Amino acid sequence: MQRNTQQSFKFNKKPLAISLALLLLAGGMQGCSSSSDDNDSSASGSTPPTSSSGNLATLDATKAKARLNLATGELTTEEGNWQVAYEKYVGFSLKDGVKACLAHEVTTLYDADSKPIEAEFSKLTKDNTLAAFNQVDINNTDSCTPIENSIKTLISSDAWWTYNPDPTAGGKVTVHTDDTNGWILKSADGKAYARIKFTEFATRQYTMKMNIEKWNGSSFDAAMQTPNLDFSSETAYWDLETNSVSTIDNSNWELKFSKQGRDILIQVNGGASGKGQAGVAGKDGALQVASVDDVTDPTNTAQVYKYFADGAEGAFTKPGDFGPLEYGVGEGNHDMWPTFATYLIEDNSNFYKMQVISNKGESGSDPSATLVIRYDEAKAK
Repeated sequence: MQRNTQQSFKFNKKPLAISLALLLLAGGMQGCSSSSDDNDSSASGSTPPTSSSGNLATLDATKAKARLNLATGELTTEEGNWQVAYEKYVGFSLKDGVKACLAHEVTTLYDADSKPIEAEFSKLTKDNTLAAFNQVDINNTDSCTPIENSIKTLISSDAWWTYNPDPTAGGKVTVHTDDTNGWILKSADGKAYARIKFTEFATRQYTMKMNIEKWNGSSFDAAMQTPNLDFSSETAYWDLETNSVSTIDNSNWELKFSKQGRDILIQVNGGASGKGQAGVAGKDGALQVASVDDVTDPTNTAQVYKYFADGAEGAFTKPGDFGPLEYGVGEGNHDMWPTFATYLIEDNSNFYKMQVISNKGESGSDPSATLVIRYDEAKAK
């Protein structure tokens, strides 16, 4: 069994081990609000100049996920006509069926160790990056090929188990007992919590079991086992509140289990994987204590600062650690700096291009996650 390659939103410049620092930002995929979030600084890379040409749209994701129609520059709903969305703490995503690729990036922004160079970021404005944006067209021989996003999950398919080579094991793996196996889970309605750990996984049968400790409002209940989570022939949906499993997506599920070739995909009902508010915190997440076993109150932000949902992985994972945005360039700030990369978007044979030029509005003083998007139809010249 290979490691799941379908895993939302890769931090391609900084390891996830620095998640506490990333948690302090207010506009990250990627990307959490606190007294020291990126609203509190005013780095020069965040403020666009007052004059420019081209189509500009403001994507206000300060309160909730925001979706943009690149044909009109208008915000719309889930059911509307849109191509690109942005959600704080999750990042950028595409509507199902829409494809994208990185068509142009500024190659001077990072050093040989992929560390952002503040002086180079500070040079960029929406005026001096307009020419590069205009050069992107669908017939350019250097143009990229748009692809659909994949899901970047927060519960890895293989970090918490080791394959057992004994032929008599019947495909059952050795499940880890260290902190690689354990998460605090928030429910899809955002009201219930549990500590979860896997206890059994049969790779050939595609079945799993977990131990769960439900939060009763003052403490965690004694551990109980889940029913057999069988996703050998179809997707399995597990519901936290009832501790039941179903093959029907009724939107009340917290975890979804499915096969991806020979790999498996474990998704939470939130972000790019679902419409709920479900999220998890684990070893590589937002824990403010040593391990999930040290969490005594999952609602206490001093213990679990933030619950993360699944994200999307694809064109918007480069060039910054949040694709079109780079977190905390230089020292002493928690800003999200635009990389001014240009992306080519394909939607049902219609082509568009877009470029993020600000994370704090056209004035540079709006709340973080007030994205200014330069957009246009991508036509051959």
